[in-house]
Amino acid sequence: MGASRKAQVLRQSPGLTSKTDRPGPSYEAQLNALVNKKSEPELYRALAAQPGDHAHHKILLETIDKLFVGLSEEDQATLRNYIGDKHGAAIGNSMRNLVNMPGVIHQGRTGEDSIHQFARNQGYEIDSKLQQIGLARDILDASTVPSVKYRMHVADNYLTEAVPAMNNKINDLLTSYYDQGPSVKRFADETVLDTYRQALDGDINTSDQGKAVTVIADKVYMNKAINGNGNGKR
Repeated sequence: MGASRKAQVLRQSPGLTSKTDRPGPSYEAQLNALVNKKSEPELYRALAAQPGDHAHHKILLETIDKLFVGLSEEDQATLRNYIGDKHGAAIGNSMRNLVNMPGVIHQGRTGEDSIHQFARNQGYEIDSKLQQIGLARDILDASTVPSVKYRMHVADNYLTEAVPAMNNKINDLLTSYYDQGPSVKRFADETVLDTYRQALDGDINTSDQGKAVTVIADKVYMNKAINGNGNGKR
């Protein structure tokens, strides 16, 4: 039996386990603190979970946690800060590390494409039922080494290779899913998406809904949480 989810979240994102350690409710609580549902309904709708969505950890919770297990609290903090400072990345249940995506492309069904199937096939996800390969094997090996500096080195490799590849896959999966027809479009009006595209990231195509959802979520968090203009909260 692996470590409990609560312990994993506590190691990676302290302070986000007070109400729940489940990623979906945690994401919703953080979104509610950043975006006013009444005054910004379209933005809220774009970022909120839709029926059938799962909240996915972009930097895989259970996999990256292996680098934290066995470290002192001080070394865990060192590793967290290193990941944030060098890579600008959030881990654990931080809203910036979560993306809502339909369950079918999250976990998938047998023979169907999904982010977790992709991660396992590429050796980006530790799965106790499979022989570990690639960077997942490197992380598992590093978990037996007590040196936080060595674990930082392994984290560098994972964050510069595996995470961008998985993010690209998420974008592709989401865009393909939302391209199936207007009934599954996440944005009620393309002009709404275009408005936020121009305001937040000029490189997003209005047709690339997958990238738009993930980039907008990240930008909203950074702009509102850091600048303190989300619901009047800092």
